[in-house]
Amino acid sequence: MASKRNQPMPVACIVSFQRALRGAVTRCTVSTVCAIVLSLFPAEDDANPGATLAKILVMTLVLLGAGIAIYVHSDRALRAANLARSPSTG
Repeated sequence: MASKRNQPMPVACIVSFQRALRGAVTRCTVSTVCAIVLSLFPAEDDANPGATLAKILVMTLVLLGAGIAIYVHSDRALRAANLARSPSTG
């Protein structure tokens, strides 16, 4: 059994956030946020930590933007389908 000291940081993050939030945020969201935050700290032997930080921030924003775009598109399509199916009043 691994000691608490050797426990990976994201797992420790998940446990502490779950206790603090008591189920208000899903495990997946908490672990994703922890992974993003922890990835912002470059490795000690990184030759260019500024470029690493910029790359991570830009790619995070790109992926979040893509997820939001997909959500908005599917939400609009669902609403349009529901409007087409509902009987018109008047």
